Amino acid sequence: MRATTRQRLMIAVTMLLALLASIFPLPDLLAPYRPQWVALVVSFWAMVMPQRVSIGTAVFMGLLLDSVNGALFGQHALGLALIAYVIGKFYQRLILFSAWQQALWIFTLFFMVQIFYLWVQSFAGGVPNLWQYFMPCVTSALLWGLVMPAIPLQRTRRHN
Repeated sequence: MRATTRQRLMIAVTMLLALLASIFPLPDLLAPYRPQWVALVVSFWAMVMPQRVSIGTAVFMGLLLDSVNGALFGQHALGLALIAYVIGKFYQRLILFSAWQQALWIFTLFFMVQIFYLWVQSFAGGVPNLWQYFMPCVTSALLWGLVMPAIPLQRTRRHN
């Protein structure tokens, strides 16, 4: 199998797994702490392979996420597109940061996107508990800081 085919397959599989993880039922106690799996995977691939995963991929995954979650159509698409754009713009700097510095970036970026989602949901008529609403930003950033050091990025980036 060619390297580009393997890369595309790996990207597609991780995106599908992230989508499944985002809809997998959790107990009520843990549900507010669910990481933003799709946003994390889009962020990772936009940073590691910006020529393969960019705004178009983020919009597609956002539309899929809107469909499976029953959210307002386009809400996640626009949020993920913003994440992919910012990471694509700054990925050369971000890859030089430590995992925890990247986690701080991820937290800030995801927090801004959550504020956008909150704004959209306020037009739709519902405002959730704010403490629980922003917890996925925290858990996603913590997950990024813990997992990123374990991923051999040189092997992932090979054959770009």
